[in-house]
Amino acid sequence: VVLGLVSGGILVVLGHLCEVRGKQKLRLLARALTGGGAALFYFCVFAAHGIYRLLGPLPTGAALLVSALATFGLSLVYRSQAVAVIGMVGAFVTPVLIGGDFEKGAFPLAYIAVINLPVILLGLRRNWQLLYNLAFVFTVAYMIGWMDWMRSGDWILALIFALIYFFEFAALGLLKLRGERRKAGRSIDLLRLALNSLMLMGALYWIFHDADQEKWTGAVFLAAALMHVGLVKVGWRWLPAYREDTLGFLVGGLTFASLALPIQLDGAWVSLGWGVEGVILCWFALRNQSRLLLA
Repeated sequence: VVLGLVSGGILVVLGHLCEVRGKQKLRLLARALTGGGAALFYFCVFAAHGIYRLLGPLPTGAALLVSALATFGLSLVYRSQAVAVIGMVGAFVTPVLIGGDFEKGAFPLAYIAVINLPVILLGLRRNWQLLYNLAFVFTVAYMIGWMDWMRSGDWILALIFALIYFFEFAALGLLKLRGERRKAGRSIDLLRLALNSLMLMGALYWIFHDADQEKWTGAVFLAAALMHVGLVKVGWRWLPAYREDTLGFLVGGLTFASLALPIQLDGAWVSLGWGVEGVILCWFALRNQSRLLLA
């Protein structure tokens, strides 16, 4: 582990020398060396916990966070999204390189949640959309992999981290809404928000089905719909001029509410609930003159 950390440090130093003294001619090599050194840091820290049992979960999480912050700090110095992406990819593929280790309980899930924080903050600071969009893809992939392995007794753990991941990327959408005053890239943001809600929906259904808790699925979906409505209110309070920026949250809430009715109710009650929801949707669309909602 120590040899790996030293080797990673050497790669980062060589990358810095290529960046400073290469006079733009060695920029690609500098990025590769810096990203490779950062990935090696992640690998060594994860291996110290996952393979050799040298570190506990808390020191490992702290060390991974420091490694991530150092890598992203270098990307800020170089003003390079490539360095940030290489470091981020290295962080996410580390568990796969050493064999997955989903059986280690909460650690892989907490690892992803910790890595997401500096990725989102850095992406917001530099408006590096590729960075946090890739992080979202990796997060969904890891969540699916872990839930496929999940034992029946781990459903509460899966529920907690599904909500954590959802709120991380929901917060990303709200912070972008508050910090930006232009509409460029909004289509990607809306798509990510909609996919984030779909990820939560699939996770909730999967979790409660595997845990034999289907009787609570409808109530949980309704609670998720109300949670989306709360996010819509926050978004409009921060930036009421761009109402359609919160459309991703609104569509997620409508979908949760629509599916909660047939899951929890039966027969005519489903039709009645959908009728009430349709009236509310028509009123809301007419009030805000949203073409998509009107359609």
